[in-house]
Amino acid sequence: MRTVFRSLPANCSRPHLRFGVPYATWATGACAIGAYLAILGTLLAHDFQIVLFLRSIQHPVVEHIGRIGNDLGHGVTLVLLSLLLLAGGFMTAHQPTIRAGLHGLVAHGLAGALAQIIKHLVGRPRPRYAHQDVEQWGPSFDGGFDAFPSGHSTASFAVATVLAWYFPRGKWIWYGSASFVAWSRVVKGSHFPSDVFTGALIGYLVGCLVTQGIRRWKTVLPDSMMRAIPLFLFGWMLVWVTFQVPSQGPMATFLMGLGGMAILGSLWWNARLCFAGTFGFRPVKPSTIGPNLLAGFGLACSTASFLVVVIAVMALSSYALWHDRRDTRSPTLQTAPPPPQLSRERNPTMVPPSHASRCPIVIPYGVRCISIISMYLLLYQLRGLVPLF
Repeated sequence: MRTVFRSLPANCSRPHLRFGVPYATWATGACAIGAYLAILGTLLAHDFQIVLFLRSIQHPVVEHIGRIGNDLGHGVTLVLLSLLLLAGGFMTAHQPTIRAGLHGLVAHGLAGALAQIIKHLVGRPRPRYAHQDVEQWGPSFDGGFDAFPSGHSTASFAVATVLAWYFPRGKWIWYGSASFVAWSRVVKGSHFPSDVFTGALIGYLVGCLVTQGIRRWKTVLPDSMMRAIPLFLFGWMLVWVTFQVPSQGPMATFLMGLGGMAILGSLWWNARLCFAGTFGFRPVKPSTIGPNLLAGFGLACSTASFLVVVIAVMALSSYALWHDRRDTRSPTLQTAPPPPQLSRERNPTMVPPSHASRCPIVIPYGVRCISIISMYLLLYQLRGLVPLF
């Protein structure tokens, strides 16, 4: 046996590669793509029911929302926004604003062109031309057979991603506006939910490629897909619990209880990270990936849907593996000095941080806890609000 091991090559301990990429990376990517496809499949299965319900609502507010979203995500509006950024950057000689305007125009053009190509290759009819019992898919250049994906959603998320890259403090405004545009297309009856979901994902990926470099697409695309998993997953859960008939029985009760315990565990974990080294809490390594994953699992269980839990576990598992591999290969994380909470064990004479110095640490953890509780309450209130399937 020793002779056999001695005869092995010296580099046999390296991870197996496929096209220069480790198998673990392939597995992580396949799991993430499977989660995205599962979300898309559930939306495709119930597109018609959601659209029929929304079209049955005859109210001026609904029409007003659709009109505002259409104007906000129109190509002219997005081009004017990028041109204003470009002009403002030249007037103030601010290079980031200039690059934001240029990248906004490029991202809008690429996203729009890609959306148009996919639209006519897929040839899906818009809701007003579609029939629930007849599936009409296939290449087409006829008007009204260009629903998948949504062009407004694709362009809006592409420009929003560029703005979030250069102006990160307002990222919730940019992504919130793009989400409003996407949902207004469904409310107006111009697209199905799966159309806007796919358009939002394509636009986000195009925006990431433009801002981070198209030549680095081999690393930008996987990292961007992984980074977007939590937001797309939660958005899908909001839609799913709103229109799904609430589950009943022992399994639903078990999942609800498990979700509540996971949420409480996440809040406790955040408290440990926030007050590490004080109030009797032992020093721990500062990391938010653990409590965030636990919170995501708890939110999925709180829907009382076994399908949601399975898709969430698949998506969050791939996100956790990607996050771990990113931390491992990051040189800054490998060479960073230990935080003060961990260094205190080596130096018992270290003075504990004052309350004033802990305020910048407490605030983000407090906001995170409030966000987790708010998302849990939102899912609970929306559960079975409009039971369609």
